[in-house]
Amino acid sequence: RQDIASTAIGESLEKPYIGSAMLIQSGEFVGWYPHNLILESFMATGVLGGAFFIGWLLQCLKTTFICLKNNYNR
Repeated sequence: RQDIASTAIGESLEKPYIGSAMLIQSGEFVGWYPHNLILESFMATGVLGGAFFIGWLLQCLKTTFICLKNNYNR
């Protein structure tokens, strides 16, 4: 797992702005997935996409805690 994570971090640093999801050859995506949502979001979409993903996760956590606090049954 540490090798996969370090490889994903290295690939994120190679293409920090556009990410590696933009690597499409012959109509197919060429790449791999580290099976870690946060690393994968930065690796695939770059810094901006990774930041949006973390913001979305934080908003989901905030909403979850508000619902738990107010005893919402959904």
